[in-house]
Amino acid sequence: MTDREAKFSDHALEAWLSQQQPDLLDSVIDVEAGLREILLQSRHDAMVDSLDAVIDVEAGLAAVLPPAPGPATDGHRATRSARQRREFLSVERLLMSVSPHRRIALRGHPEVLLGYEALEGLRKIEHYMRESFQCAGQLGDLLTSHHAIDFDLALSLSLKFEHTIQITREYCSEICAFVRKSIAYELLCAVRDVQTFATNLSRSVAQASEYAHACDTARKRNKRLRTGEGTRARQVSRELAYHFDQALAKTRRLTEDLPSIMLRGEGGVQSFAIACVQRVRRTLAREIGHHRFPTLSLEEFREFLDNFTMSDLRDAALEGIDLGGVRWSVHQTLWPEAVEVDDLKARSDETFPGSGIYVIRSGTAMVRDFAGLL
Repeated sequence: MTDREAKFSDHALEAWLSQQQPDLLDSVIDVEAGLREILLQSRHDAMVDSLDAVIDVEAGLAAVLPPAPGPATDGHRATRSARQRREFLSVERLLMSVSPHRRIALRGHPEVLLGYEALEGLRKIEHYMRESFQCAGQLGDLLTSHHAIDFDLALSLSLKFEHTIQITREYCSEICAFVRKSIAYELLCAVRDVQTFATNLSRSVAQASEYAHACDTARKRNKRLRTGEGTRARQVSRELAYHFDQALAKTRRLTEDLPSIMLRGEGGVQSFAIACVQRVRRTLAREIGHHRFPTLSLEEFREFLDNFTMSDLRDAALEGIDLGGVRWSVHQTLWPEAVEVDDLKARSDETFPGSGIYVIRSGTAMVRDFAGLL
């Protein structure tokens, strides 16, 4: 090959490579897939490393809110979203925007009452799932430790883990009717799987604990035997040690699955929480005529339905309305003439001495004229 041919070939090859480089990179490197893998692994590692973290229902509920607008690609949409956010900037503004008559009437709405009960149940589920996560984290650390295992503590933690998950499942069964069947089924299956796992782990820990104590007893007994008397005893000790190793290995294999099984339970609770709050929000939006009614936390929902400390209820229809839990003020809440404030005060609890703010106790009657009021 001549120098001219070689030079021409080098230029041609370089030009071809420059032209083909983007296509080659696209065909070989899937940037989006790579990012997804990094983010997925990062999220997984973070969750596995924080088994003792609590279930953040509020974070899950945030998923139902509309995403924040992007950089001024659509000025009209950004302005409209900002205006919507300002519309209900706080629960205080929400209270001012909906009349007390409308809010007190909502307390008698069947779907609102079901939603309230479901959110209350969800809070209990969150509490017991939090305890389960804490037990699971401590148990995992204990059983995977390279030091001597305190099997009495391990057994106590595993039994508590099993117990808290059982209570969680009971609460789940009570409130699942509030959401559509597919979401309820997903929650029940997830919690059932965690409970089954917790039971298996508890049994495995109990078995390992029994063998550990048997081995310890055998070692102490062997030390007291004279030379020549311990042949059979040493054989029994070896057998016990073998069974203990097998039981411990099984327990540790189960422990490896703790992170994934707890994440499954958490996912079921999060899905239920989102569906539950969406339904409550839609009901409230429909009943009060605000199509963009905000997503409320349980505390904000309580505030919306219970806080009448600055309300004029003189013309409100209270017949048939459950007023248990209503918060009212001696100085600022105005009641219908038929309501005896002193009698109402006797059937309420003051939030703290001298505050003048009371909460009506559930299961108490206020006035004779309101049959079935509470």
